[in-house]
Amino acid sequence: MSTSTLYKRIWSCGFVITVIVGVIFRTIWIGDMEYKGDERWLFEETQEFSKTGHLPTLGMKSSAGILNPGMSVWVFIVLSKLFLVIDPPELARAVQITNIVTILLLPLFISYCIDSSEREPWFWSLALVCVNPLSVLFHRKIWSPSVFPIFTLTMFFGWWCRSSPWGAFLWGLTGACLGQIQLAGFFFTAGFLIWTLLFERNSVRWIYWLLGSLLGSISLIPWLVVTLQSSRPARRPYIDLSFYRHWFNMSLGLDLKYSLGKDYFDFLSQPTVAGKPIYLVAALHIATICVFTFILFRFIRQVSKEQPLSFDYLIGRLSNSTLAIGAAFLGYGILLTVWVAPVYLHYLIILFNLPQLWLAWMAWFGSYNRPQYRRVSRLLLTVMCICQALLTMSFLNFIHEKQIIQGGYGTTYHTQQMIHNRIPSLLP
Repeated sequence: MSTSTLYKRIWSCGFVITVIVGVIFRTIWIGDMEYKGDERWLFEETQEFSKTGHLPTLGMKSSAGILNPGMSVWVFIVLSKLFLVIDPPELARAVQITNIVTILLLPLFISYCIDSSEREPWFWSLALVCVNPLSVLFHRKIWSPSVFPIFTLTMFFGWWCRSSPWGAFLWGLTGACLGQIQLAGFFFTAGFLIWTLLFERNSVRWIYWLLGSLLGSISLIPWLVVTLQSSRPARRPYIDLSFYRHWFNMSLGLDLKYSLGKDYFDFLSQPTVAGKPIYLVAALHIATICVFTFILFRFIRQVSKEQPLSFDYLIGRLSNSTLAIGAAFLGYGILLTVWVAPVYLHYLIILFNLPQLWLAWMAWFGSYNRPQYRRVSRLLLTVMCICQALLTMSFLNFIHEKQIIQGGYGTTYHTQQMIHNRIPSLLP
């Protein structure tokens, strides 16, 4: 067996193990699921449909103060019927399985759509999204943005095949649906549209894209009627640069304060040995930042050596992969930045693996035809995967042990049920 064949088998086993770990992270301790107002409302809507057969035309109010379209609820109604849901954990399990299926479909997308010379960064993005703490957090929730990944991957597939009638049609159809699941989807779709118009307009069968967009927008009509008739207070225009802070956090999985709130610093001190904190979680944060800093330094140094090529890379003109990163990082990012409302971390759930692909692509930039450079890139990304996996493991264990979080996560479903049922051990 040649050395190259051995290396390929080792890396393939590593990716398979990472996917298995990602599946475990998404399904373990279902009773620890987050269950607050939004989750409770969505579950109750699915049960109401089972009783009355009434399909809601509008969803819950978004963070921008606008009601989401009805499709944001319809997706969960479909899941509740497919999985015969009768309680919240079963609905959460349906969301988890949907996201696991998306992760399992990503290698097929990579093998079918991505050029062989570009596949390795994509596989690294798969590994990173499997173990990323924020991806795991959002992939376990009963929440409209949590079902984005399967639609995002479908849109990727259509967009990649946009030179064919069916590909352009699928891109238009799924692009129209994304915004109906959560309003941020409209900006994501617009970002890809603008970037494609700027750099690859001749690659699209636009008539079929338009037909798909029109068909997907039919279900939007009731929402449009209500939204246009409602009066809303005018917002003061301002620029919010939070998108790019969220992008870095999403790629590195470091903003768990979003969920843990006041308990975040307690989390950083974990685990405890003989009752004393050893701050391993804080050390993992530092290690992740150090690895990213080294990747960024290498990338900037390489960019300075290949300036004309690097400019094309930065704006996304080198390939479909860089065009997708550019459409997300610049197209979607700029649109959200100049929008007249705050930008929240959960607006980036729709990106699926693109922040991780951006990170892997930076590490990989300049490594082609340079074996030593590739080995260092693989080592850096391996360390990043290990750090993020340990952070995710620590996060899930912290939630499991603490149960009541003084932050966005709140009290776990399991503990809420115990309190509701007045289990003696929880009574004063």
